[in-house]
Parts: sequence; structure tokens; C-alpha cells
Amino acid sequence: YQRRVHGVEPLPKYFGMLKAAYENITGSFSFVNAAINMTCSSPLVPFHFIPEQSNLPFWVRGVGSLSAYRRGMVTQNTMCLTTHQFMQKHVYPMRMHKLHLLQIDVEGSEYSILQGLAFNRLRPTVILFEHVHLEKVQRGAYLGLVLFLSQNGYVMRTAGDDTIAVDSYVFVS
Repeated sequence: YQRRVHGVEPLPKYFGMLKAAYENITGSFSFVNAAINMTCSSPLVPFHFIPEQSNLPFWVRGVGSLSAYRRGMVTQNTMCLTTHQFMQKHVYPMRMHKLHLLQIDVEGSEYSILQGLAFNRLRPTVILFEHVHLEKVQRGAYLGLVLFLSQNGYVMRTAGDDTIAVDSYVFVS
């Protein structure tokens, strides 16, 4: 068993921090400085984020989205890859046969990203995603995502701001 991790971060500063956090850990790592979405209007897209400010909690640092859903966000252009482009370039070439965990925290774009996955090609056993911002970005997105995952054979449970989706095949085998 070899650990393979794909880290994606659209903001250059946090991309550097992400890479540094894994530099002394063994395994196969791939890091991409881009935003991932089901569609990209161009190779560079506006990415909206909350700037670092001393009057905000530390966890707000760098929170961003392709949608400006909150006042006070600033905008920076970043590279955009579709889910399909990301998988073709960074995941499929590794010839992975199994994806155990897909964790997504993309401030409301979870539905768009998951819609771009080819479940028949590489099916995650477990998908963990933050759902708290989905409705801020697109009305009905959470219900749509739950329906989409259910139709693709996943069973879901919520825990606070997160949803865990487990491939129903796990319960049969």
C-alpha cells in the first residue's frame, strides 16, 4: 500500500504552506496551485477570498471561493482546472485502482466539483465534504448534491458542518 495525496490550493501563499506541511512525510504527493470547478470560463478566473485581518478569527485566514458570497472578500486571478482536467492530468496517470477518501472543502463549490467526477472510472469509497456554504453559493445545492450522490450509490450522514458519503457497496460486501 502506497499513500498518494493530491493537494489543491488556489492561493499561492497557502499553496506554499500546503507543500511545506508535507515535505517531510513519505508517500507520493502531488500539489496543484489552481481552483477546481466543473467548468472554467477561461484558464484564469477570479478567485474571491477573505484577506488576513487581525480582527477576524485565525481560521478565516484565506477562506475563499469562486463565488463572492461574503462582503469584504478581495479578488485575485488564479488558474482554473475543470474536475475532468485535474483528474486527467494529476490522478489518472498514477493508475490508481482505488480511491479510499476524497475530502473536499471548497466553500460552496462541492456540488460542482463532484458533478465532474467520473464515478465509473475512479469511485471514492468515502467522500467527506463541508456543506455549510453550499446554500450561500447556490440555492438548493445541498439537496441537489445529496440527491446526486444517492443516485450514484452513496449513503450519507451529517456531522456538524460536514457530510460523509459512503459508497453503499461497502455495506453489501
